[in-house]
Amino acid sequence: MMRSCGGRREAGRRIVAAALLCLLAHLTAFAQSAPAQPSTQNAEAQPSTQNIEELKRRLAGLEKEVEALRKSVAQLEEQQKSATRQEPKPPSKQPAGAAVPQSAARRQRPISDLAKQETVNRDRETVARINNQPLDPELIGFFPIPGTPAKLKIDGYAKLDVMMDPRPAGDPDKFITTTIPVDLTPPQKVVHSNVSFRQSRLNLDFRSPFKENDEFRLFIEFDFFGPDGPTDPRLRHFYGQISNLLAGHTWTTFSDPDVIPDTLDAERPAGIIKTRQAQFRYTQAIGEHHSIAFSVERPRVRGPDLTQDGGVTRLSVIRGFLRSEGEADPTPSDLTPDDGPYNPAPDFVVRYRYERKRGHLQFGSLYRVLGFQSRIAEDKAFGWGLNFSSGILVAKRDNLLISATYGEGIARYISNLSDLDLDFDLNNDRKGIKALPAIGAFGAYQHYWTNQLRSTVTFGYDRVQNTDFQPFDTFSKSYYTSGNLILRPLKHYRFTVGAEFLYGWQVLKDNSKGRASRVQVSLQYNFYRKPGDPAHQ
Repeated sequence: MMRSCGGRREAGRRIVAAALLCLLAHLTAFAQSAPAQPSTQNAEAQPSTQNIEELKRRLAGLEKEVEALRKSVAQLEEQQKSATRQEPKPPSKQPAGAAVPQSAARRQRPISDLAKQETVNRDRETVARINNQPLDPELIGFFPIPGTPAKLKIDGYAKLDVMMDPRPAGDPDKFITTTIPVDLTPPQKVVHSNVSFRQSRLNLDFRSPFKENDEFRLFIEFDFFGPDGPTDPRLRHFYGQISNLLAGHTWTTFSDPDVIPDTLDAERPAGIIKTRQAQFRYTQAIGEHHSIAFSVERPRVRGPDLTQDGGVTRLSVIRGFLRSEGEADPTPSDLTPDDGPYNPAPDFVVRYRYERKRGHLQFGSLYRVLGFQSRIAEDKAFGWGLNFSSGILVAKRDNLLISATYGEGIARYISNLSDLDLDFDLNNDRKGIKALPAIGAFGAYQHYWTNQLRSTVTFGYDRVQNTDFQPFDTFSKSYYTSGNLILRPLKHYRFTVGAEFLYGWQVLKDNSKGRASRVQVSLQYNFYRKPGDPAHQ
């Protein structure tokens, strides 16, 4: 079509040129037909008048022919423009081997710039997002698997932590406020130190096209907080997601990993929800900025146990005993049907999320059934919880993170309280159970001093409402504060160094208090630079 229209324009131009040549030929012929030198003035005047009249007639005829040719050329040009507008655009050519994380037919949703910011723990990269959309569209670090359309990334980081406690702070690897010892004697108030690499992580991120407009993602991650010592691996994530259907072990739908503060300490603040467990989840996008998720998740009711003589046993943390970071194999006594707490039904979660470029809002709701049984009776209680969280950029890179959680029978979802068996307790007549109210909240503010130097200040709080029948040393509430300075020394390298100060205290039912502080220095090497870090700006 383009060549045809171009040929018509060229033909029009040739017609105009021929007309001009014809005009010149007529003028030449007229000049040659004129007499050389008339002898008299009257003889000269007569032929000149006739020639001028003849010339005028010929010029008028030529002007009409030229005007007609101009109209023809204009029509040809208009036809050419119409053909150009109607002609379909050629398809864009994708370079061979270029990474296409999402199908062109599937619309890309906005991911907040907050989620793309660098953090020490890199938890935001592990989140299963809508349509498996990656934080890094360039898929840095991925390599093709030969003979398949799939891509794989081997990532993680090596992290070394050096910690010093001016007085015992309970857990030596994490600053957990509910393990801070209470009522220590002067000889027990000694300095403790520790060197740990347990926060180091290794993960695999597998992505493969599925049908035409979808992608399958499999994500696996380990760290070294297993129950059998400082070198014991622990599974953090193992899930697959396709068409926004997720199955596997990852963050509970009730949590919001995008608001986990950028701390060097592995535990994060009191009041945070960072439970990971087996689940089946479906997420439905609503428009460009909204989504809603539904999940069925693993139940794990935590409450007091019964002894063989009918007495009640509860977990005590008065001396800051260490808690297991994993789940040990069940013993025969654990498998007996008269062991106290049991799981009548899975947990159910409904979550709504609103996300823009500068931040997000999230509302979650949790519904569960708590069970308690003995040889002669059994009882159930309904547990529920609500969570609100938000992260927003308040300047170019500074950000504010907040979260608040309240409910009954949800203590095991709040990080500091997860192993304290405080989902429920016996009610006033000691014949049934009562879901215990629990609250958790935290806030964090991060400031960038330069592109390579940043600080985060964090405050957290959690509390469980006690009953009259609980012992005096039962946990009541705790507080957490921290501040750090984190530096990327060379912006083109993957090293991160930082220093952090932590302070916290817990209060028991009888108002006994325990306080502790910790100084932590960390060195970390990332296998790949995180998207959005200063080296990519």
